[in-house]
Amino acid sequence: MLRPGATLNPQPSTRLHNPTICLCKCTIAAMGIPRLTKILRPYALSGPLEYQVVVIDGPALSFHIYHLCLSSRREIARNQLETGITHKELGDVAIQFLDSLRDHRVFVREIYFDGWLPPSKYDTRSERLIRQTKQLKSYHAGFPITPCCSSSPSLSHRALHNLFASPFVPERLAKLPPVPFLVPAILESLLGSEYSNVTKVVPGEADEYCAASLKEKGGIALTGDSDLLVHDIGKASIVFFKDIEKDSGALKCPVYCPADIAARLELPAPNGLLSFAFELKVDVHASFPELLIRARTSESIKNRSEEFEGFRKEYAYRLGQSGSDDGRSSKILQSLDPRVSEYVLQTPLFAELAGHTPNGGMSSTPHIFLPFLFGSPIRTSPWEMSQTVRQLAYGLLNLALPQEQVVSSVYEYRRQETKSNGRELQLPVDSVPAACQTLLTFLQKVSSKLPGLPDSQFWIAVSVCEEIEWSYQHSKPALGPLVRHQEILLEDKTHKNLSWDILQFFAQIQSTHYSFRILKLMIALVATRSDNPLPQPVLQLKKKLDSFPLLADFPEIDQALPIIKMIRDKDIGRVAHEILGIEVPQIPATPQVSRREAKRKRKAGGDLSKGGNRSNNPFALLDAD
Repeated sequence: MLRPGATLNPQPSTRLHNPTICLCKCTIAAMGIPRLTKILRPYALSGPLEYQVVVIDGPALSFHIYHLCLSSRREIARNQLETGITHKELGDVAIQFLDSLRDHRVFVREIYFDGWLPPSKYDTRSERLIRQTKQLKSYHAGFPITPCCSSSPSLSHRALHNLFASPFVPERLAKLPPVPFLVPAILESLLGSEYSNVTKVVPGEADEYCAASLKEKGGIALTGDSDLLVHDIGKASIVFFKDIEKDSGALKCPVYCPADIAARLELPAPNGLLSFAFELKVDVHASFPELLIRARTSESIKNRSEEFEGFRKEYAYRLGQSGSDDGRSSKILQSLDPRVSEYVLQTPLFAELAGHTPNGGMSSTPHIFLPFLFGSPIRTSPWEMSQTVRQLAYGLLNLALPQEQVVSSVYEYRRQETKSNGRELQLPVDSVPAACQTLLTFLQKVSSKLPGLPDSQFWIAVSVCEEIEWSYQHSKPALGPLVRHQEILLEDKTHKNLSWDILQFFAQIQSTHYSFRILKLMIALVATRSDNPLPQPVLQLKKKLDSFPLLADFPEIDQALPIIKMIRDKDIGRVAHEILGIEVPQIPATPQVSRREAKRKRKAGGDLSKGGNRSNNPFALLDAD
């Protein structure tokens, strides 16, 4: 038997006459450099995974788990929304996957998750949001009335997952982005498990830390991202999740050793595979022989030296001289979701505390990218209703910052159809304690008016209040009465087709939940890092948020109708109006009017107004007095 960390003795994989043919059975495209893995596949060596020490790319693990869950529904779900994949299931399957690796004597040394997004990646993240928005609009065009059916057998069926087989996902199940909180849900599950001691949110990108760990200590990286083939990882190796298969009870897979492949391809040092990858980036359609000749002669490196330097920097370590995490970040980042960590590390104080040195190009105004929600693309973004909660959450960081680093605004990225620099939100500076008191008073009113609600239902009631308040402030009809009427009409039906109104209402509930999660995370962080005692309202709000649910317990789409029924049965809509001091409107239970009709009514002085007066105080919506 091999000892832990011993060198593989792999066998050459089946050689292909055409090295550009892909052996992968998975329909999900790999992340990273297009075609690179496909071209290099013949130069991977087949071998066992047992007794190897591995480093895991956390985001890649998360997407692999999601694809496994999608694949398990391929014969029973008509579309992606009907798969019924929950955030709890994703966390559970991730644990099962790691347990199975352990049972096959694979030793997990580290699992890295991104905690920092370089400004150079903002355009990439923005383009992803545009792509996701187009996916949602296209899906809406294909299913304009009923996007999914809540009574689909897939919603209650939990298929067994084949953990070590290439996930095969039909196109119909890949028309939308993944579930909104995929990565933080799996991260939270790992941090609550026996794998917490090897799970790290790092002040950088996960692939950088994987590469640095491999170069320093050796081993194998498990990833789904071909970028790791281009990093300098010394004599270490790469394995892709989709390639791991169980054969006669053992785990086997193609193993890519970039240093070995570069030598076999006679690629000159010091660039090696980096030069080949650059040639591929310059001409993605070139044949393998053409790319190889150009890489051996460094043709594009010579002709495009400035462009190559930028490309090279993408794969250069930004981890400091140690080349790895020195442990300082664990005290700062481990309790934060990656997107929240990205925001926090844009302040010099917390960047320094986490041992993070930004590599230039840092904006004086922080940026944050919100998860993508499945609301109606023809309605207002679901994130609007809970915006004030997030403004308070972002502003709370000021309690721990020196005066010269105080953050007065933030650029927030949500659903977008065209390239954007984000939406600038003003943050509270001196008014944070007062805003906390206002919110605390509001939450206490909800508790007193709806006594005895379980925690999960309490926060749904808060979401209902947020939606009613926002709708009133913007002179728009609230969705609550409409979806409650739709839920009544569906009660006696076998096939309960959900409308886009119901999906929008549910996405608003999710947005409010995640906004309060950000608030909880920020208060907890500030409570441990502020040099001065926190104001009493902040501490009281922190205590109130102790009951806030984990991501695994967030409302899921297959609970939409039961949740709406609960809101109706407990008369939460009427109570919410009473709490907010808003008269209950007499809204006809009919589908929403079109934008053209709404515009006609406004011009004619009809029922729909152009919009109410908006307060200059960004926390006016929190005032329930």
